[in-house]
Amino acid sequence: AARLLAGAPLQVRAYGDTSGFPRYVAGLRRLIRGDGRMGLNGAFSKEMLSRVLRELDVVVVPSLWYENSPNVILEAFAHCTPVIVSNVGGMAEMVEDGVGGLRFRRGDVEDLTRQLQRLLDRPALLEALREGIPPVKRVAEEMDELKRIYVQVQDRGGGT
Repeated sequence: AARLLAGAPLQVRAYGDTSGFPRYVAGLRRLIRGDGRMGLNGAFSKEMLSRVLRELDVVVVPSLWYENSPNVILEAFAHCTPVIVSNVGGMAEMVEDGVGGLRFRRGDVEDLTRQLQRLLDRPALLEALREGIPPVKRVAEEMDELKRIYVQVQDRGGGT
């Protein structure tokens, strides 16, 4: 998508462990060769997470798979970083289009390009997305909610 936005004032930083996918990574390196706006940054430690997310305007999750509840979205939201996600599975459930993030059609590079172009054309949209990020529950809150659900089920006779 970034290549389709040739000359656009953006940077793409891809993060993640690449050691298990040498052919895929070689293809990515060929794809981005010569475009100084793009880089493969590899994996980073948990201690670096906050710093990395603070440096980003948006996190793109272009998954082709029906992800359940990707931690990357929760981590981005916890750091007030909007996301752009494929419109399938848990990603579509977690991200209301235009509220905290944007969606694009799974596997559709042109649609992802349109979403990136929207952000470039409307800088105020990024701040609006930031303001729309839903609160991320802490582990203790999740546990309390699950406990309430289990108690409700048990009270209805479903917990025998």
